[in-house]
Amino acid sequence: MTQCRWMVGVASLAAACGTNTRLDSPSPTDSVDIPSPNATVELPDSLTCSVEPRWRHEQIPFPPEFAPMLGPGREDLFFSEGMFDSSSPSYWSYVFSISLTDSTPTNATALKRFFRSYYAGLLSLVGKSKSLSIDSAKIQITAFNMEAQPASKYLAELEVALFDTFSDGRPLTVRLTVVINNNNDTGCMNVAASPAQRGAPIWRRLQAARSCLPCPL
Repeated sequence: MTQCRWMVGVASLAAACGTNTRLDSPSPTDSVDIPSPNATVELPDSLTCSVEPRWRHEQIPFPPEFAPMLGPGREDLFFSEGMFDSSSPSYWSYVFSISLTDSTPTNATALKRFFRSYYAGLLSLVGKSKSLSIDSAKIQITAFNMEAQPASKYLAELEVALFDTFSDGRPLTVRLTVVINNNNDTGCMNVAASPAQRGAPIWRRLQAARSCLPCPL
């Protein structure tokens, strides 16, 4: 069985090889073996819907090591089978939710600041682990739409200019579709991400996977 090593604490995305098994967090000094992509998807009780068999679920505490300035909570992620394969139509395509015990960003400026901290910290840390140096100041967020909806809900579309330090550090533009639910002191964000043009087939798959996240659409 082909395996790879995941250094705990780098980030959930740093598990740059396929698996469909949720991993419990070992101690920070440990590393874990990741099983074959043919493993069964194992979801926590709060996630009961069906996802595609080769997609992988992970759950990590928030704030992550790479962005300690972000609020406390948890993050759930589903990675497509081609997430780390630059030749795949589902390259860098995944969905995630961030559930915060603090309120979520509710304007474009705060949302851009949140995701810039998230991606700059993540990709810098992954790059350092692979001896790739990037200029994190060039990781930029553009907000195209942000609309307030009834019941303290917001919809947003963003583009993230980043560097894929999970491969060779190449520049990449990733599109985000974000649903924000804000309830006074708590909130969550349900996010679909892909470099594919909006309307490409992968977005239908992402939309289906988003319904499995613990943050409502």
